[in-house]
Amino acid sequence: MSENRVPCYVETAPGIEEVAWLEIRERFPQAKFGDFMFAKDERGVVLFEYGGPLSDLFTLRTIEGAFLVATYMEKISRGYRDLRQMQEHLVNRGDLGRAVNVLTRFRRRQPGTYRLIIRKYGQHEYDRNAFRQAVIQSIEAFYPQWERVQKDHDVEIWANVFGSSILIGLRLPSPRGWRSQQHGTLPESVAAALSLLSQPQPGDRFLDPLCAGGEILEARSASAAQLIVGGDFAADVVESARRNGARGAELLRWEAAVLPLRTASIDKIATRFPAGNGAQLAGRYSEWLGELQRVLRPGGRAVILTRNFELFKNVIREHPGLQVRGGYSVTASGEWSRIYVIDRLS
Repeated sequence: MSENRVPCYVETAPGIEEVAWLEIRERFPQAKFGDFMFAKDERGVVLFEYGGPLSDLFTLRTIEGAFLVATYMEKISRGYRDLRQMQEHLVNRGDLGRAVNVLTRFRRRQPGTYRLIIRKYGQHEYDRNAFRQAVIQSIEAFYPQWERVQKDHDVEIWANVFGSSILIGLRLPSPRGWRSQQHGTLPESVAAALSLLSQPQPGDRFLDPLCAGGEILEARSASAAQLIVGGDFAADVVESARRNGARGAELLRWEAAVLPLRTASIDKIATRFPAGNGAQLAGRYSEWLGELQRVLRPGGRAVILTRNFELFKNVIREHPGLQVRGGYSVTASGEWSRIYVIDRLS
C-alpha cells in the first residue's frame, strides 16, 4: 500500500457496487481499487485505498457508509483457524492499532469506548457467537482499557464474515448522517446511482417523468444542470416531491404518456417505472417508453429502474430508437429490481 493512502471501504445498496466505484474513481482519481464484496439482499461493499481527506468521502452520494479497513482476509478456510489468524492480524500484526490511529487523527480525540457490530454470511465451522467472542478478545487484548457500550461510543467496529472473506472495519462518523429509508421510498444511494449513470453534464436538460417522492430529482440537483424537471400524475405526489427537497427542480402534474415537452428537448432521463401485473401495465410501459423516445434527443441517455424486468425487456423491443447499453441488478426498497442504461439512437 502507498504511504499516502489508507485502506477504506464503503457500503451501498446490493447490486450497485460498480456504480459506487465509478463515483469514487470520478471524484478521487488517486483512489486505488481493491475488491467488490456482496451480501445478498443486504449490502454491497467496495474496498479501495484512498489518499485524500477522509471527510471528502462523505460527499459521495452512492454510498450508505464509509469505513477504515482494519483487517481484510481473503480465501479463508471457513474453519476455526480463521479466527486465530484474524486475532493474529488484529493484535500481533497491529492492524487494529493502525486503523484506530487513523481514526483518532480524524476525530482528534483518543477513544475510550466502542460498539461492536457483528455480521456473518455463509456456512463455517464456527458460529456467529464464536466469531463475536474472537473479535472481543482481540479488542480487549490490544485496548484493555476500552469499555464496550451500545450508544455514545467513540469507535464503532464492524466485523463481517462474507463467505470466504473476513472484513473488520471502523465506521467513519458522517457529519450529515445516513438517511433512514422510509417504506416505499427509493434509497438515496440508488437514486444517486440512477443520476450518475445518466452521465450528468453541466448543461443538461434533465427529466424524471415519474418522480414519485423526488429522490432522483434531489440526487440530480447535486450537479449543475440547465434544467431539472419532473412530474407525476397525482397532485399529492408532486407536492411530496417538492417537500422532500428536489432543489431547483421544476415540478409539474402530468401524465407521463403525454408529456408537455418538445420533441428532442431533453438530454438525460432517469426514473423508476412502477411495478404491477397484467397486460395493462405492459401497455403503460410501452406508452411511457414511446414518450421518452420522443422527448429524448438523439445521442441522449435514459436510465430506468424497474422490478418488472422481463416485461420491460419485451416492451422495449417495440421502440427501436432506444437501445439498451447495459444494466445492473439491485435491491431497492427491499425488492430486486433492474437498472437499464439506454441510449437514444440518431
